[in-house]
Amino acid sequence: MRVIDRIKGLILAFYARIIQRTAPLTIEGWEHVSKAFAADNPILFTVWHGQQHLLFALAETYLDTSKFVLIVVGDHRQQVLESFAASIGVSTIPISMDDNSFAGARSLIELINELRKGRYSLIAPDGPDGPPRIPKRGTAFIANRAQALVIPLAAYSPFAYRLRRWDRYSLPLPFARIYCSVRPPFLVSRDADLDLLLEQITGEINIANERAEAMSKRRK
Repeated sequence: MRVIDRIKGLILAFYARIIQRTAPLTIEGWEHVSKAFAADNPILFTVWHGQQHLLFALAETYLDTSKFVLIVVGDHRQQVLESFAASIGVSTIPISMDDNSFAGARSLIELINELRKGRYSLIAPDGPDGPPRIPKRGTAFIANRAQALVIPLAAYSPFAYRLRRWDRYSLPLPFARIYCSVRPPFLVSRDADLDLLLEQITGEINIANERAEAMSKRRK
């Protein structure tokens, strides 16, 4: 790993911990997560790309991050993201939702097996490069093969710096309140129609987004 990439990852992790320690959370629907864990199924959290830093405070406060396994894009960003993930105790698997190669299939199978063993993952269906809020079939494939409980969620903060890129990646400011909305989980069966599943995931994440933003407006 290049030194500069490791440093970038450590900086991202340091910033995430500042947010975790200073940003108050308002959470709607956390009871859905508690019920999902009690069901003992593979768990797949889904969120639109760009909200990950908003959710790390939630994950580090209420979840065991050592049980997470995350997808990292297998390109020039991989080492930075691996350094970041390792710093917060999260395992990674390099993969691209657009990768149709044998190596890509093997990585998908590795992730599915990890979910079946009791790990859980957070996937942005429109990642890693967009278009925004247009999900890729890889997410539905993973949920289907793992027969996972899918938990759509969203996070929003009115006080965040949003990068000028396709996903408007949000970096919450220290001490800024973060609003999170968690939707009811749904179990994916082996015979599920992948196109209908993608529509369901999309609709539920969009509802979570609307509710998270509405929560922030109610407090003004």
